[in-house]
Amino acid sequence: KGTGAWTTAEQFVPANDEPVQIDLQELVPNSDYTLRLSSFAASGQTEYAMAQFHTKPDGPEQVGVFAVSSSSIAVYWSRVQGATAYKVYRASNLGQYNWGSPVAVINTNLNQPILKWVDTGLPSYSMRYYRVTAVVDGYQSQPSDEDCHYANPNALPWDQTPQDVVQRIPNLSFPSVIPIN
Repeated sequence: KGTGAWTTAEQFVPANDEPVQIDLQELVPNSDYTLRLSSFAASGQTEYAMAQFHTKPDGPEQVGVFAVSSSSIAVYWSRVQGATAYKVYRASNLGQYNWGSPVAVINTNLNQPILKWVDTGLPSYSMRYYRVTAVVDGYQSQPSDEDCHYANPNALPWDQTPQDVVQRIPNLSFPSVIPIN
């Protein structure tokens, strides 16, 4: 890590030309690292090969999706400190995302503790899966956990005002003061 100190780890691998996977653990998110590799053979140690990489920032920890109409689903997520944008990804099937093409890029009102985007124009009863990433210091985060819902004509409009929600529920009134018993 960028402190100038090196951590040494040895991994013995067979002497052939097959690629070897090295599993680095306990790396700090959104940090720069330099990997220095060398090998030993009967003729001695080889020159060091260096590779630099950056670990991804943490993504949004809380993502929730809710049907808000027959053709809309609202996606909510928690704010990530330092994020300059968020990318929303949608899939029609569990886990099948096109990571190169977000359905939305959100870069306004980023200081809210909970952020929201509404996916509109969906067919009624269509199931959709969502994940969100954050962009921090120019790096895209790990994706959030996945959540899903279907566009539902009987959904309450949770993305609207309380009065709008109550209007969708028959035979209820919305008092200006709610009595506490």
